[in-house]
Amino acid sequence: MIPPRALRSADCHCQEPHRVCTGIHSIVSRFLRHNVLVRPTVRAFRTSRCRPAFAPSHNSNEFSRIPTPMTAQLIDGKQIAEQCRQQVRQQADAMLQQTGITPHLAAILCGDDPASQVYVRNKEKACATAGFRSTLHRLPADVTQPQLLQLIAALNSNPDVHGILVQLPLPRHL
Repeated sequence: MIPPRALRSADCHCQEPHRVCTGIHSIVSRFLRHNVLVRPTVRAFRTSRCRPAFAPSHNSNEFSRIPTPMTAQLIDGKQIAEQCRQQVRQQADAMLQQTGITPHLAAILCGDDPASQVYVRNKEKACATAGFRSTLHRLPADVTQPQLLQLIAALNSNPDVHGILVQLPLPRHL
């Protein structure tokens, strides 16, 4: 802790003749004299010393320093997810009507990891729900890197494929 004599006007941002600033003095001086908004933290309201002018602020966004009351807000994740799915479905349907194109996801699964199989199966279901087309390319666990890259390049050059998902984890040799 800095002794009171160590903090002089030259060290304080408000340049007033005092030894120790209280938290309230710091808030008032920063807001009124320097036209700077204050932080909404408990620390700003308790007794504290003023910061020197060169001390960086922990939060550079001045607008976030406006004290606002916060209330808890209950969020229903399932409802929000359903709304997102409906929006994506509507956008996919609109794309189909306007351009005749159905979004297409190509998934690549190397090996037979059970968790990866479940994940890819869930992605296929999500694509069907969203109105996307999906294809699964199963490769053996001993696939070589050039073979995998060749498949990715072929899918990348296919104009009907709009997204490529290479499911992780890949076999150790890749």
